[in-house]
Amino acid sequence: MWKLRKEDINLSNWDFEFRQRNKNCVLMADLHCRGLYYNLKEEIKLDIDRYDYIFTNFDKGYVNRYKKNKLLKLLRKASIDSEYLKYIFKNSLIKMQDLNQTIDYINLKIKAPVKNNELIKFWEKFEKSYMKAMPWFYIPWYLSEENILTNRVKNMLNKYVKDLTDLDEALGILIFPIKKVAFQEEQDLFFDLVEFAQNNINFEKDKKFKDKMKIYLDKFSFFPTFYFLPIKGLDEATLIKNIKEAIKNNFEADFKIKVKMQAENSRKIEKLMQVIKKDKKLIKSIELARELGYILTASVDKAHKAGSKFDPFLRKLAQIMSIKREDIIYMTSEEIKNGLKNNKVSGIDFKERKVGQICAFLEGKSFAEFGDKAIEISKWIETSTQIKNLNVSEFKGQSASKGCVYGKVRIAFFPKDSYELKEGEVLVCSMTSPDYVPAMKRAKAIITDEGGLLSHAAIMSREFGKPCIIGTKIATKILKDGMMVEVDADKGIVRIINKK
Repeated sequence: MWKLRKEDINLSNWDFEFRQRNKNCVLMADLHCRGLYYNLKEEIKLDIDRYDYIFTNFDKGYVNRYKKNKLLKLLRKASIDSEYLKYIFKNSLIKMQDLNQTIDYINLKIKAPVKNNELIKFWEKFEKSYMKAMPWFYIPWYLSEENILTNRVKNMLNKYVKDLTDLDEALGILIFPIKKVAFQEEQDLFFDLVEFAQNNINFEKDKKFKDKMKIYLDKFSFFPTFYFLPIKGLDEATLIKNIKEAIKNNFEADFKIKVKMQAENSRKIEKLMQVIKKDKKLIKSIELARELGYILTASVDKAHKAGSKFDPFLRKLAQIMSIKREDIIYMTSEEIKNGLKNNKVSGIDFKERKVGQICAFLEGKSFAEFGDKAIEISKWIETSTQIKNLNVSEFKGQSASKGCVYGKVRIAFFPKDSYELKEGEVLVCSMTSPDYVPAMKRAKAIITDEGGLLSHAAIMSREFGKPCIIGTKIATKILKDGMMVEVDADKGIVRIINKK
């Protein structure tokens, strides 16, 4: 691993790409960067360049703009072929399922006594599976983030504009995924628990309620976790607390409104399909967009579930190396293998790494820096690549769910930040995920930096009937907690009313 210096990075070639929805760590960044470099080219099956990547101390990913632009150009062209899209849809799920099976296999094996050389083999098996899955966080995401399939549908819908009340509304309804993904199933089961609790005073002691709660936790306890981080899953006490809060915040009424809205949208879809029923090419494009919306979320759910199962293995490795479980995330994969070979960790200053970290993979070489130097380089990258003029009174994004409301801003860089969001505030974040859902239900509107029309934020905002503007790129940079804003999701415009 090479020391990262400023002169190793020509900033004119680099763009900010995304912010992790939770804290990044050395181990994740190491596997992430190497997985993209070695596997993206083979997995995407396009003549692209090897992918360089940087992860800064501020949980942000940066990409070489020329390599990304080449990839996007080839991806747009390749995605015209429905067979290529089927390949993407299939492998997005398979690679995440493989990761789940790998960690299940390893967790089963380490229940029995194992030697260090066996643990090294298990780690190498895990490393290979994780790095193989890494490109599949990106490939379907690029299709969605760039609206490659949804723009195609919109262009085809233009010929029917005279028969449509609202083109954008028609687009949003038609591309909405038909198949239910985990967070939609979670809402159904959660409503069942809330309804039972409302009708039974002593619901916490009721056997039927406990059975329902067990089914819920078996399926969705992984939601709050995040890959290598030592974050606990949802437990009974937290779930009961969430149920009581849901009753207090009139969740049942909101859920019934959502169900009614879904029924209304189904009727609208039937009418729209009558308008375009002879256009087989358009119908096929709609079906592919819907499938991408499903795949995008379902594959992340599978990866997220796999991540929730890393803990027993990481604890075993930490025990063998005589370090704390929370320290292992500050090691690279190679350092873990060396630690297992030597039965101890040497030459690593964990205190320094906890101060700051930056990891990169450039032209086949792994780079890193830690401590104050890592913070310095991270700040240099951020200030050099960020938009200079942030003193604006309004900015634009893409409307994902229509409506126009006023509200107070609540910034939530990480899911835990969203727990502070009060009923009626405007949720502002980089992107959403299942553990943002409780806050999304309380929010008056949702604004994100990233995301396309098939992103989690777009789908959930339409599900809840909340005004939502996605892909602003700059919302979390411009807005601050407590600002009053107008969210005009009819036009995709955010206006700052009061900056105090």
